[in-house]
Amino acid sequence: MRGTDATGIGGLACLSQRDHAAAAICSIGGPLDQAIFGQAVDHDFRCCGIHGDLAAKVILGERPALVQAGERCELCRCQLRNAGAENRQMALVRFPHQVSDLAVQAIGGCVHHLLTLVSMIDSIARWRHYFIRIRTNLKAPAQVDYFRPNSLAEALMFAERGGMRIAAGCTDLFPATQQQRLPGPILDITGIQTLRGVSHDAGNYTIGAATTWTDIVRANLPPAFDALKQAALEVGAVQIQNSGTVAGNLCNASPAADGVPPLLVLDAFVELQSNRGVRSLPLGDFLTGVRQTALQPGEIVTAVTVPETAGGRSKFLKLGARKHLVISIVMAAVRLDVVDGRVREAAVSVGSCSPVAARLPAVEAALANAEMDDALAGLVQDADVSVALTPIADIRGDADYRYDAAAELVRRAVRDLVDERVAA
Repeated sequence: MRGTDATGIGGLACLSQRDHAAAAICSIGGPLDQAIFGQAVDHDFRCCGIHGDLAAKVILGERPALVQAGERCELCRCQLRNAGAENRQMALVRFPHQVSDLAVQAIGGCVHHLLTLVSMIDSIARWRHYFIRIRTNLKAPAQVDYFRPNSLAEALMFAERGGMRIAAGCTDLFPATQQQRLPGPILDITGIQTLRGVSHDAGNYTIGAATTWTDIVRANLPPAFDALKQAALEVGAVQIQNSGTVAGNLCNASPAADGVPPLLVLDAFVELQSNRGVRSLPLGDFLTGVRQTALQPGEIVTAVTVPETAGGRSKFLKLGARKHLVISIVMAAVRLDVVDGRVREAAVSVGSCSPVAARLPAVEAALANAEMDDALAGLVQDADVSVALTPIADIRGDADYRYDAAAELVRRAVRDLVDERVAA
């Protein structure tokens, strides 16, 4: 047999061999002549004359039915059309007449289970990467240590082990991580309630290490802290302000950290604690370079303290490529303590123009004891500003631009403070 009918679907035909019966079963794919065993049959299904022979019709899963002598092959063609209508692909296979329906069913069952197994193997191969991810996630707890203590004593115990990465808000830590999870071991201090909030006692204002920028904005603080509150509103979006912490901003030690210039003009100190004891460093000494601090092994920043003597009013200004959600080109914070119309104390700092934000002693000296009037901003000289700075050139601005912008920003901050005093 060399082909199929017009539909391409194989069917039943009669074999002219007395001692054998013909059986036709399903065969997925392949030409019909590859499935023929024994003598050939009339390939175009025209009447071949059965001459009294017996033939068997077998469709997979059906009991064989005998064809009586004298039947014509047109019957086979009808069966062929029926098989096509049933969308079955048939091939001729020659079996001994003893073949039983049990054997046929067994073959059909094996074929069914084989196809099911192939389908399962294919599915497993296609979903292999998901199994790998599940296996990786199941192993993750053994690979990463994450500690979130509820007390400072417990946190210090973990920190004493060494090698811990302190997390407080993670708004800087997560973006800096080039993996799907934070590399361990992690010591998260945000669950320690005693480290959150602002208090006033013993001549100091104390800002807990886990205090968020939203907490700073909402805190009841004197006008000297206005610059810090204004900077808090510039730290990313509201979501970042709700999660980011004061200590995290300092320990990240970015040259463009928004919280540093306002805290510098407040003469802030950083409180560090370990099982060895407590020590306090001026903020300028705590920040030692780009992404570098004076933290020692086993130490945790527990608070930022501001002496009550830091009085007056303050102003924070930030220059960026857009108004919000931007890394600063230049930042400036100015605090002026005015008594009887004269500047008793001036504190000025600039950020994003040196490895760490810097105080400007020459500008502070020029403003001290000066009249608090419209001429005060004119005392800010470019040379006095630039002498304390070492700006870099990057995509946000070159060094010369930063020198000019820093001086102008300081003048504007001074002018704003003068205007606010007049308006008051």
